[in-house]
Amino acid sequence: MRKQMVINMTQYTGKRLLTGIFVLLSVLLTCFVFGNSLLDGKSSMAESDVIVDAARPIVDPERDVSYEDFSSFIRKLAHFAEFCALGFAYGGTMRMLSARTPSVHWRYHIGSVFFCILLAAVADEYIQSFTDRSSMVSDVLLDFCGGMMGVGIVMVCFALAGWRSAKRNP
Repeated sequence: MRKQMVINMTQYTGKRLLTGIFVLLSVLLTCFVFGNSLLDGKSSMAESDVIVDAARPIVDPERDVSYEDFSSFIRKLAHFAEFCALGFAYGGTMRMLSARTPSVHWRYHIGSVFFCILLAAVADEYIQSFTDRSSMVSDVLLDFCGGMMGVGIVMVCFALAGWRSAKRNP
């Protein structure tokens, strides 16, 4: 009995820690995304150019794609990746918080996560409208798709972890 109580307490502490990590990750990534939105056009382009200059010799060594097109692709990929990470963090937070209320399944909260991702994407573009950068609906859609991908990845990770633990402890 005592051993089972220690194991349950360890599992409880691990879940609390994981919940805290996902919440902290969500806050930090949201600040990172909005911080990038506050950059002016020159600063944002300079940061992108560092990545473009490093990636271009690897991805396009023959220089088949123009610099502008490659730069645009990298910038769109960065939007997608930022929101994929954000969706991963939001989805993980939702999954861990909904595990604390077993009477409500996590699937009932998934719409809230998608709404938060959409809200963050719209806010991201709205913040950009106050700088000298453009604010585009296509970026909102791209950000939202990245966020949904992140949620999907974290849900698959949780499903695999649950399947693996069920296989170990029948």
